[in-house]
Amino acid sequence: MSSRTFSAGSFTYNHNTQSSELDQGIYDRLNGVQRDESNPDTCSPETLRKFADRFNDEARAIQVAKAGANAFIAKHPEIKDSDANAKQLITVARAAFNTQYPTEEQYEQVYPRAVEQGLLELDHNKLKAQADEKAKASAKEQLELSQEEMETFDLNDIRAIAEKAITPAEARRRNAANVRVNGF
Repeated sequence: MSSRTFSAGSFTYNHNTQSSELDQGIYDRLNGVQRDESNPDTCSPETLRKFADRFNDEARAIQVAKAGANAFIAKHPEIKDSDANAKQLITVARAAFNTQYPTEEQYEQVYPRAVEQGLLELDHNKLKAQADEKAKASAKEQLELSQEEMETFDLNDIRAIAEKAITPAEARRRNAANVRVNGF
């Protein structure tokens, strides 16, 4: 059984069953009661939903940032794995991009400057190993002619390379001199 009382500025609904939070929120709003919207226990369902959405968005951003940081570190084994390096890199990326959760691309952009300024501690053994790998790759590249080079080099030079009479590097020097002298 219910009784309804209408009066100026007040609405009361008495019912034998307990009212839900949503019902209570409607009653409070009709009666002009202000809720503390910053408190999750007393805020409206709409505000609570906004809090939950913001929390979910932030959780996703944190997850993406962690994945980006892990991918960045995997690409750069020369960075020593330390809390100081992590804090420095995060601080530089946050300052440069004005974001709370930097992405892998943002770390890539600030990395050279952070190294240049000496903000990160690097593993010099790994740096040397990387430089050696690059040198080996470059040397291997020097040992072979590309298709484009084979099309532009003198046939006698290509034949001499095949017969191991000259190296590809020598053929490149001859070709560069030929271009300087003859213009083609």
